Amino acid sequence: MVRSSALILILFYTLFGSPWTVFGEFYKYTDSSGKIRFVDDIGKIPPEYRGRFKAYEEPLDHLSEEEKAELRKKEDLQESFETRVVIVENNILIPVLLSSGGKEMEVVLVLDTGASITTLHRNVAKTLDLQNTRKARARSAGGNEIAFDVTELDRVRVGPFEKENLLVGIIDYQGEGSSHQGLLGMNFLQHFQYVIDYEKQVVRWTPEKGFP
Repeated sequence: MVRSSALILILFYTLFGSPWTVFGEFYKYTDSSGKIRFVDDIGKIPPEYRGRFKAYEEPLDHLSEEEKAELRKKEDLQESFETRVVIVENNILIPVLLSSGGKEMEVVLVLDTGASITTLHRNVAKTLDLQNTRKARARSAGGNEIAFDVTELDRVRVGPFEKENLLVGIIDYQGEGSSHQGLLGMNFLQHFQYVIDYEKQVVRWTPEKGFP
């Protein structure tokens, strides 16, 4: 009986009290050739390496199901504040949703902090059937005077944010084909904080105060 009890104690120590028993989801060790190995079961570690490994818990394992759901909700919210863009020759092409008179149209505009107002090519204005335009003139960076029309859109939405009654310019695009349909100017951009991740090609918007 004493020997049996001693055997049970030895097994208990081996299973739960030894220095290499750590509750985790996966284990890391380095083999004799210097290669790093990962296994999901401590029994898969060769005996000669069991004194020199590290155990790692899955990041969410210590959380309850409710806490996991809340964390995933926050991650989804964070993703909603990222807008994927395409960067071509330093031009940041960003998707923009335009709304006017019950019509909606998604276009690709160049994010341009040098443009004072958002500008659309005339074919976009025709598709949206924009009305109430008026004439205007502006001087380009090269000193040339440019004639264009201006009007207001009901809404302009980019990523999670939108502006109502936004003034836009309408120009006749010169050239064959285009990767974009206008410029997203400062009269939209100045209202929001954002950073551009050039490596991942996303715009990260800062949530407004009070945003859920």
